[in-house]
Amino acid sequence: MKVPTEAFDLIDDVEGPFPELPEKEGRNGGWFGVHDASNGQLLAPSAVALVPARGSSHFAAGISGAGFSDWGAQLGVALKSPAAGYDARKYCGLRFMAKGGGAGWSLLVSDRNSVPEGGVCVEGSWDSEQGCYDYVGKDFAVGPAWQEVKIRFDELRLRQDPASARRLDSSALYDILFNFYDADGSAFELLVDDLSFIDLSSAECQ
Repeated sequence: MKVPTEAFDLIDDVEGPFPELPEKEGRNGGWFGVHDASNGQLLAPSAVALVPARGSSHFAAGISGAGFSDWGAQLGVALKSPAAGYDARKYCGLRFMAKGGGAGWSLLVSDRNSVPEGGVCVEGSWDSEQGCYDYVGKDFAVGPAWQEVKIRFDELRLRQDPASARRLDSSALYDILFNFYDADGSAFELLVDDLSFIDLSSAECQ
């Protein structure tokens, strides 16, 4: 009997042209940053040189800022350009390396049910089950040292209503979002490297 091992499909190791993703497995999107309309400042996402290097890795995607107190700020990855659903049913989750500061980070993933391009959600609706931009996600913590983060798709819950039965529709993913929110608008920073999908064949999926 074959014992499952860890199997990852690398989305981006940030060693190539930024903000574009390597064109692989039908992905051709890129990194971006967005934020709320409160009185904050955001340093645009960039490929940050790692000094010293993290093994063979010399760059990571980075974002930093402060002062956002509405819904926060995000370092995002669009999987396809122009925006279209990406079929991720052969994966069970996401894996990445991260370090940074700020107590308010969460991983959000948008699917056909949460963005207008999916043709399902209702723009302007306050209903968390029907409204656009109501994503599923999970909190994660960062610190001054690099750490590996693995989050399965079945761990993601609707942020506006965690008790909801709604789950991620992995047949049509749009964006992967590293979201920072703090009601007091505190400072934050994040470096993300080796962002990958976790393959269904991986032990992590069993």
